[in-house]
Amino acid sequence: MANAFCDTHRHDNLTADCIEYESVFGSPPGHDNSAEPDDIVTVRHEGVIQGKLDPWFRAMKSFAKKDPTKGHASNVTPIRVAILDTGIDMSFELFQRRVEKRKAFVQDTHDFLDLDGYGTHVAGLVLQVAPDAKLLIARITGDRGRPTPAAVQEAIAWAVKNDADIINCSWGFKETPKPDPMRTLGPDLIVFAAVDNSGQNTTRYPWPARHGNVFPIGTSNDAGKRWDYSQHIEWPPGPTVLLLPGCNITSHFPSYLGDGSGKRSMSGTSMSTAIASGLAARILHYAAVCNRLNDSDKKNAIKEALRRMCVSQSLFVGAWAILEREATDLVDLEKWLSRSFE
Repeated sequence: MANAFCDTHRHDNLTADCIEYESVFGSPPGHDNSAEPDDIVTVRHEGVIQGKLDPWFRAMKSFAKKDPTKGHASNVTPIRVAILDTGIDMSFELFQRRVEKRKAFVQDTHDFLDLDGYGTHVAGLVLQVAPDAKLLIARITGDRGRPTPAAVQEAIAWAVKNDADIINCSWGFKETPKPDPMRTLGPDLIVFAAVDNSGQNTTRYPWPARHGNVFPIGTSNDAGKRWDYSQHIEWPPGPTVLLLPGCNITSHFPSYLGDGSGKRSMSGTSMSTAIASGLAARILHYAAVCNRLNDSDKKNAIKEALRRMCVSQSLFVGAWAILEREATDLVDLEKWLSRSFE
């Protein structure tokens, strides 16, 4: 195998073999998993309750009720989040309102249609956290969940061309694609990428999570500690991995793939990465309302804002508690942002 594509949704026994790039976005229906190569990383869970995310979302909703930007955002340009994943199910009314553009970067007959469900799940999570965001949907996988570096490169270029503020990468390659698509990114573009869900103490994170211009995201459990499956590296020291909730999270899911309910609970660093993208979009939205974006280094500002919301690298319930305590009105929110957005 020349390379491997590591997904970061965690499944039970769901993988897909590729000739060159091994995708674990999920297996097609009827796929025989018994003959999978040993180096595939199976990294999705479905219906496995590893922890409860209720406290995090309760805290988020508590702050949202007191959101000091309400009534002040009508003239603000929405923050754009590009989601590079398996596509999207546009039958949901929410996506019909918030998806600005969509495009497939694979050659098949399904355009942007989500044949796996994970892109839909990720998109729903981003909008749960950042309801004012606009989405750019890039489908980078084919019928059998086989993304290629070429598709990733084209999707990133498309996202940049369409003024994405944030790129969400809930996946990763074991090896760095050549040429490296991240080399051409501008200084203001914010990229979140998931680390692996092997749970092993490995020597390096997947690409693009290990790239120097990318925020690597891991998963915390219901106590705000690192989830057992979330990859960690003790030596050599690597980039700081931000931990966000990602266990047993319910979001949108295509009814034509699931039980017909239109939702599914999943766990993994993919979910945490989507939440990170949503949280960053929400912070950027607040900064836009407070006129803090024009002259700011957005990437460093977000890094500082997230650092200040962390407790031991974890953005658990405390993230919202900090905002609720320090941003009680628009003036206080502006002061809070001023410490990051100079």
